[in-house]
Amino acid sequence: MNNLEELYQLAYVLLVGYIGHDDRGLPRQKYFEPNGKEDQDARRAFARLLRAGQPLDRRLQHALANLFDPLPDDDQRSDDPTPTCERRLVFAFIDGRGKIDNFTNSKIAQRVNERVWKGKNVSEAVEKTAEEFSLSERHVWEKWKTHKWLFRTPRGRRRPNRIGK
Repeated sequence: MNNLEELYQLAYVLLVGYIGHDDRGLPRQKYFEPNGKEDQDARRAFARLLRAGQPLDRRLQHALANLFDPLPDDDQRSDDPTPTCERRLVFAFIDGRGKIDNFTNSKIAQRVNERVWKGKNVSEAVEKTAEEFSLSERHVWEKWKTHKWLFRTPRGRRRPNRIGK
């Protein structure tokens, strides 16, 4: 898959599909099986093209644009070398893990750190932070344990960071 033309072909087919035949022998627009080997190879090929630092060819640019805006204005449509798009691009979390909000988690840990700086012990700081944000203490403890490296306690001689202020 090192040939540049092969990379472009795989990426293009990933976006617009290919012509296959149904059970009656009639031509149909088909796409790679989601998460199948061909789909994964095509995604890797497309990523290689995007990371190469070179401009994408016009056909691939339009195919990608059509996934964001399938019905371009008339003045743009005449310049579009790709077929009408029947699919759309969907952004989803990887592996269904859900969103990890590091900004929120850091803010929770920061508030615990600020309270420690003001003289509370960590347990008291966690308790007050849980009350302030209407969270369970267990949740605050988890965020503190995973984010406390961002901050130092008063013995660590570093002032609290001001995240989000």
